[in-house]
Amino acid sequence: MKLRSESLSQVDLKISKLCALDWELEKADTKYRTHGYHTYSAKYIPQIPNRIISTFTERDDLILDPFVGSGTTLVESKVSCQIRYSDPLENIVERLNMLVQGLPYFFI
Repeated sequence: MKLRSESLSQVDLKISKLCALDWELEKADTKYRTHGYHTYSAKYIPQIPNRIISTFTERDDLILDPFVGSGTTLVESKVSCQIRYSDPLENIVERLNMLVQGLPYFFI
């Protein structure tokens, strides 16, 4: 994997592009693909990571999602042909196993 750098002016231009977008998204389909499987009150709509990923990354860039949550960023990075990485999925599986076994667990 090769690291890529951008000048501050390139980053500023991309941020300006994001700021110019309509972020209301009132009529947006927020349940396409797998986004409707899981109801979670704090999850964000998929259009947010989709717009950020498409603005700041190129094909096959690495997307790190350390928080995972309901997987919105991971799904959108897959849709955008990016490489995904998320460590906490292993932690979630561990905690779910503890729940099934009736052992004490914490979701942090």
